[in-house]
Amino acid sequence: DSAAGGTAYSTGVRTFNGAIGVGPDSVPVPNVLEVARARGWATGIVSTSSVTHATPASFVAHVPARSQEFDIAKDIVASGVEVFLGGGVRWFDGAVRPDSTDLLAPVRSTHTFVTSATELAAVDPASTPRLAGLFAENGMPAAAERTPTLPDMTRAALEVLSRDRDGFFL
Repeated sequence: DSAAGGTAYSTGVRTFNGAIGVGPDSVPVPNVLEVARARGWATGIVSTSSVTHATPASFVAHVPARSQEFDIAKDIVASGVEVFLGGGVRWFDGAVRPDSTDLLAPVRSTHTFVTSATELAAVDPASTPRLAGLFAENGMPAAAERTPTLPDMTRAALEVLSRDRDGFFL
């Protein structure tokens, strides 16, 4: 299961299938992004799936079930991650969320927020300390139809994160 594997990769703790960032007892365990942030490093995630999908989520969230994507979106916003790029806008949208909480408003207040390849290309990394991009309702399309591309998103993330003199984890 990718969630259990993702949690093992991101925390060093093997957990039960479906869990994200929690140990076998469902207690949150520190992930590599939290360790990096504690060291003063900038952090980011880039994914062609939804950023709330099991594997990217295992680096920023703590929930007992991978299906809790609305809760994972809250964890992403609360995580302090400087860059997150991928799909999954629906999980942040107050018009879709069962609790009606608009998570896009706090993201827009703390990050340069983009929703298209054109907007991403226009980002000036020298003046962008925090960048968020959500480019699809859920997962992004297959590579042949995907825009921005994975290289475009990765390049933008590296340009923003590499400004941190202490280092970064992406």
